[in-house]
Amino acid sequence: MFFWRWFLISSIIYGFGAMARAQETRPTLKPTPNFSEIAANLSTKGTMKGHFHKGMRFYTEHHYNKAIPELIAATMIVDPFTWNYWYAEAYATLGIIYEFHITEPGHSDIARQYYSLALKRDPQTKSAKYFLGKIGSKGKSK
Repeated sequence: MFFWRWFLISSIIYGFGAMARAQETRPTLKPTPNFSEIAANLSTKGTMKGHFHKGMRFYTEHHYNKAIPELIAATMIVDPFTWNYWYAEAYATLGIIYEFHITEPGHSDIARQYYSLALKRDPQTKSAKYFLGKIGSKGKSK
């Protein structure tokens, strides 16, 4: 048991140190991880709201690549006591990130999918309605 605690603590310390060094050497935004990379590294331990709040904190701090896995983790945790509002807001925020802050090809399609998922969870989600309408009008004009 002691070994596993030591292993976990040393992994966290050295892992975070390596991440800090990598960020110092590369000031540009890293490419968005694809869904299989996110799923492979995703931790769904904790609560839905815990992941949601952590993802929203990263979002407000403009750390979008860190917010994406947390918000996805929030949507993957099934909590019968959490209102659909929270899930819908997580999906809508993912849509906003992909629409406005990710520039990879197909980012608008991914944003559209997240807005649609938000509206399936809670049809009253105002941000998803608004931005899905904006993407829809852009797609029709092309």
